[in-house]
Amino acid sequence: MSASSPTPQLFAALGPLDPGDLAAIKRRLSEPVRLARGVVLFPQGGPPDSLYFIESGEIAIRKVGDGPEARPIVTLTPGALFGEVGVLLSQPRLAEAAAASEAELWQINRSTLEAGTAAGERWATHLLLLVSRQLAQRLTDMDRQAVALFAQIDTGIGVSSTRPIAELERLRTLLFEHWAF
Repeated sequence: MSASSPTPQLFAALGPLDPGDLAAIKRRLSEPVRLARGVVLFPQGGPPDSLYFIESGEIAIRKVGDGPEARPIVTLTPGALFGEVGVLLSQPRLAEAAAASEAELWQINRSTLEAGTAAGERWATHLLLLVSRQLAQRLTDMDRQAVALFAQIDTGIGVSSTRPIAELERLRTLLFEHWAF
């Protein structure tokens, strides 16, 4: 585990921040959240109170279904930001987040983000821009997959009678269930 102060690399994804901006974001962070392997940080359906940066370790984002096992969506590594969709939309978590290894996270709660934004703090603007880019990338990836699938359907190349429906269902699931964590 790392020290009780976030490393500058943690915020590299936010873009260029001067020392004053870095100091401002560090002041806004909660104490580090330390998780043992297997500990659930937030459950599917839980309140969207915070977003998180991963300082060390790995976090598994999983979809809980009808069965006893949660279905893995993605495993996030140091430097990743997650939990942003629920915070921005004020909707319950659509997936759970659990420690895939021992992990240390830094938390920014919704009210802190809103206060930083209202005060015009650059770190908050950079954070919202980062989130916008992540969400735009997810949407772009989904669009490319859908266009490729429709092209296959139109030409009939490599498409069986049930594959298009199954593939469209997979893309729908990615868009509406998996990417909303």
